[in-house]
Amino acid sequence: MRVLADAVGSLGMDKEVVSRLRAAGTLLEFFRPLGNPRVWETFHRGHRKVLVCDGRVGFTGGVGIGDVWRGDARNPSEWRDTHFRVQGSAVNGLMGAFVHN
Repeated sequence: MRVLADAVGSLGMDKEVVSRLRAAGTLLEFFRPLGNPRVWETFHRGHRKVLVCDGRVGFTGGVGIGDVWRGDARNPSEWRDTHFRVQGSAVNGLMGAFVHN
């Protein structure tokens, strides 16, 4: 599995999650990491949320990873994100967006 996470947006990501993903064989990279010598690019971030499962099925929209996203926005301590299942030739566009980043 390949994961590209926004370096700034994932600053609060639990280090244990990172360790578990990598231990499971996930290729995890961070987009526009802090300390990049081209400082002007640090905050030129993407906000794509793309998951491609097998080249035929993908998801886009909100795919928040973390406990804060586990709720259903029933109260101020819960957030909610919605993502959509995509099938067929539209998945090629999702894969292209991932590769572009």
